Amino acid sequence: MTRSWARILWLAVPALMAGQAIAADAPPRATGPMTFVSASNGGNCIGCEWTAAEGTITAATPAAFDAYAAENGCPVLHLDSPGGDPAAAMALGRRIRERCVDVEVGRTVPYADPTMPADYPKVEDTASGRCEGACVLAFLGGRSRSAEAGELVPGGVPENLRPQVAAYLAEMGGKAELLPRLLAAGAGKPLGSDEVASLGLANAGEEARTPWQTSAEGKGTIATMTLKTPTNGSGETLTLFCRRGDQTPAYLAYSGFDTGTELPDTATLQIGGPTAASRDVTGPDLESRDSPDGPEVTVALSQAERDAILAGQPFSLSMDALPTVAPGGIVSLDSTLTETDRKAVRDALAHCL
Repeated sequence: MTRSWARILWLAVPALMAGQAIAADAPPRATGPMTFVSASNGGNCIGCEWTAAEGTITAATPAAFDAYAAENGCPVLHLDSPGGDPAAAMALGRRIRERCVDVEVGRTVPYADPTMPADYPKVEDTASGRCEGACVLAFLGGRSRSAEAGELVPGGVPENLRPQVAAYLAEMGGKAELLPRLLAAGAGKPLGSDEVASLGLANAGEEARTPWQTSAEGKGTIATMTLKTPTNGSGETLTLFCRRGDQTPAYLAYSGFDTGTELPDTATLQIGGPTAASRDVTGPDLESRDSPDGPEVTVALSQAERDAILAGQPFSLSMDALPTVAPGGIVSLDSTLTETDRKAVRDALAHCL
């Protein structure tokens, strides 16, 4: 199982090309107190490194995670656990929500390739894992969560923890229907892929996009569209507006950068779909600033670009997003105006700021 690889942008992968194999002498599954270890598949890419969290969750696990994450961070966490202390699992889940982005079920194992030199740096792969009992509570802490059929096994949480578990489910976005499965006595039943989704356990890839809508801003009107995903907090927003007495026909702004993002000095505007020509926007046509709501980038649109957007052409705005404390990448947000959207945008562009 190599789900992470399918989701990342490969920049260079010198180690794991052909002949992918899991070592036959892979160690047995960890059942002692949970440990946190940095792992890598040997590539040079966003997502090629992760935290392997394996073993039984104990009262000491949340503090152990704090110590690990303070030194190493935790962009991606792979969980494999037979369960453990439910109260500690909920405490761990809350810490995971604060520090980690993606959480998957998976076991980290040595990668074996007989064609690699004996002195080649150690690399790892992710095999199918299991997250059982209280581990499911910790798994819910992930902002973006993914698991395959049979990997999540709820059950065995004591009945006297019902109020705390119910409150935790609501806090973490789990469905109330999951509660009786968690409180079931003894070993639970592995969940199928449909159950994983319907119970609110897996949410990777989910997104909600608002229609374009107008709001008053100063003496004028702006039109905005917001995209929300499990990992982007309050969302990413595109804003269209114009300025009174300004010869520029319209402006397109992006907001929703992560905290600590360095303001980019170049953005790429594309109108007409992924195969259309794009324009690198810089200099006087690009405005980057720190607003009260966080970093914001605004690009000036030409008359032709404004008209193409209003005509319903798909458009996107992309730029480098380099957080100062973690590996970064490229942010991109796209939209295509429906007829209702066009009415909102026309209204905004008829009432400049």
